[in-house]
Amino acid sequence: AGHAVPGCGHSWMGVLATYSTLFVPLSSSLGSSKALPFSLWLKQMKELEQEKDFLLQGLELVEHAREWYHQQIQAVQERQSHLGKNKTTHDFFPEGSQSHLGRLLPKLQEVNRCLAELLGGKWSPPPP
Repeated sequence: AGHAVPGCGHSWMGVLATYSTLFVPLSSSLGSSKALPFSLWLKQMKELEQEKDFLLQGLELVEHAREWYHQQIQAVQERQSHLGKNKTTHDFFPEGSQSHLGRLLPKLQEVNRCLAELLGGKWSPPPP
């Protein structure tokens, strides 16, 4: 099952992961006193491996997101520089920029909120 931060969109169900197979010798019986603890141990190991897989996937996504954020910041700085040089009203709001910002800003706010929530509230983005 995928893990999700409550209220933060979709869980990531499409994780491709490999899991180890453990063979139990035939001499052990499912009814033996060691079978239940072994079964619980095996379940915990599987859960930990799944958690590790999700963490690795998240780390990869965060690394890609960091690169994307830097590219977006650079693009905004270039647009700010351009606006500082050309002060005509036509340059202030190029066609389509408002709708792009209107779609992007809520998504960025949601991602930032989810990341802050995932981090346990140790860091909170400033209010908009």
